[in-house]
Amino acid sequence: MKKINSEVEKFLQEINLEKNYISSVTKSYEDESFVKACIPYLEEYGAIENFIELNNFSFDLDNDFEISFFGYSIELLSQKCSLFAYINSFSDKRPNPIDKKIFSEHKNNYKEFSKILLTDKIWKKIQSQPEENKEGIRDVIDALTISKKLQFIILTDGFLDDGKYTSQFNELPFQVSFDLWDIVRLYEGRAGGFKENISVNFNDFDASPSCMNADLNSDAEVKTYLSIIPGETLADIFEKYGSKILDKNVRSFLQVTGKVNKGINKTLNETPEKFLSFNNGISITAEKINTQKGVLISLDNMQIVNGGQTTASIHYAKYFQDVDVSKVNVAAKINLISSKADLKEVVEKITLYANSQNTVKASDFTSNHPFHKKLEKAFKDVNISGAQKWYYERVRGQYFVEMNKQSDPKLFQKKFPKSFVVTKEDFAKYFMSWEQRPYLVSKGAQSNYNLFMKEFANSLTKKMTKEENFTERYIGAGILFVEIKKIINSLELPSYVANVITYTMSMLSYMTGARMKLDLIFQNLGISDALKDYIQDIAKYLHKDLQKSAKEAGDLNVTQWCKQEDCWLDVRDNIELPNILPEEFGGQYSRSYDRDEKDPYTPDDYKNIQTCLKLSPENWMKFHQWVALQSSANVKYIGVVSTLLGYANAKWNKRPSRKQAYIAAKMINEAEQEGIFESEDAE
Repeated sequence: MKKINSEVEKFLQEINLEKNYISSVTKSYEDESFVKACIPYLEEYGAIENFIELNNFSFDLDNDFEISFFGYSIELLSQKCSLFAYINSFSDKRPNPIDKKIFSEHKNNYKEFSKILLTDKIWKKIQSQPEENKEGIRDVIDALTISKKLQFIILTDGFLDDGKYTSQFNELPFQVSFDLWDIVRLYEGRAGGFKENISVNFNDFDASPSCMNADLNSDAEVKTYLSIIPGETLADIFEKYGSKILDKNVRSFLQVTGKVNKGINKTLNETPEKFLSFNNGISITAEKINTQKGVLISLDNMQIVNGGQTTASIHYAKYFQDVDVSKVNVAAKINLISSKADLKEVVEKITLYANSQNTVKASDFTSNHPFHKKLEKAFKDVNISGAQKWYYERVRGQYFVEMNKQSDPKLFQKKFPKSFVVTKEDFAKYFMSWEQRPYLVSKGAQSNYNLFMKEFANSLTKKMTKEENFTERYIGAGILFVEIKKIINSLELPSYVANVITYTMSMLSYMTGARMKLDLIFQNLGISDALKDYIQDIAKYLHKDLQKSAKEAGDLNVTQWCKQEDCWLDVRDNIELPNILPEEFGGQYSRSYDRDEKDPYTPDDYKNIQTCLKLSPENWMKFHQWVALQSSANVKYIGVVSTLLGYANAKWNKRPSRKQAYIAAKMINEAEQEGIFESEDAE
């Protein structure tokens, strides 16, 4: 039997501690919480992308086996879809071996599920499921019809003794594969920065790429070879291995920029024979190379570190557009890394330098960005009452590693409670929700993080130094987000919980003009009862309004509609401020964008803004005409109303300032008394 070392046992205890914390906050069952605790590690390793939770998804197969899935993901580039399952080995302090018979039964039942997935039978089986889960299955089916690939990712707190983690089933019109992540494999990923060893034999693709050694230095740690790889072969390699063939940073970059370059696509369609001349080619790293008489035979541990967009575009053209790419050839620089070299360090440097002319940089999507380093230090410098401190986890698992290094881990936990730990993905979620981008947060933790890094990380690095109490305010935003999550979980909404949480946070930011006393929330480590009541009202309304908005937009999938900016623009003006304003309303402006005014908003300011927002564009036009005819109206007033008429016609893409709202609200009240509005638009 495989020997389990003490470090793996510690890692299991860390995961179980995280699982228990998630269960306490979200009221989730332990199996669901275990999966949620593991997902960030898989995303960190680059093993998965775009994870979306399912809501208590389980049903019985015809053999009475209860099948449960806790989420799904769809790769942006290949459209390969994955469903996430769990096998409980009832491990506590030490991992238990997985019963091979039970593992085999699980795989057989996932096969049975696969057989009904593209039939009407699936809808009969899940007819009682929440609409959110049905939409998730629709997403999986849509992706499956494109990619013809379905993967079951199985997580467990135990370990597989023989280490045979992957297998395939090829008896259906689509490929079914199984990928087990036991506690040993999860730990090895954390310890070594998981990277799947992909060995490519070009004979398997009926290809004979020309190749030459371009490096005369026989002692170099990195040797360079030059090759010309047929585009068809490159597309087939990507079809087989998917985005795993790409370096993780390149994958992150492509998630932000999109999968197909229009210029590349045009060349592939119109002049494929000129592709070699027009395209810069790709850069590859490998640990071993086999060549014979100037022909590339195989590469061991192959990764594409530059040219991900080229690779994805050729694959897209061949497999999704039926483009003939037989005339396409791609220049490839192959960097052979010596066993003497630090593989991880060298690959990171090559990735950085290979992409130095592009938008992507190796640090842009990693924990090494200056923003994370500065924020980590800032968290340690933050003082709160009592002996407890906040902890920013810059690197996945850093908190537990540091805890286990202490002579007294319990004392460390007391000083840095688990509830005071913020990961970089957490921070991105809090920040983007407060920045009124719930549609980006709804895309999933990793996608949201990548978008956050691309748009905000550099500017925030500078702002953090200049702005007083920056860290305290955004910890306050994090506390607010967690409180919202607790409140909404207590409501036991039947669906779209994750979407409602981020939309509620963005709604609070929008309704208050991003002027909430986040520093007060930080000091109190919580929120007032009045704000809790208002959050409940917002959440209940949003749960209905998001579904209504999706239906009115064309009977769309609600989960997918929540990822669109138009969804946010449609629902954000449909809720009014409470009659009694919570004490947290008002305070310093705290969005990332510059603003004209520094004074806090008063309750009257909020009501004046609400008065402006309640008028329809049609009534703003009537109001504008009415103001222009008033002899008492000066040019300044007419100018303000003209500006706000423009905002109204643009669906309030910009909100009134306090001064604009004060001027307009006063005149709106006068106009209302004269009866110039439709009765339903003004009160």
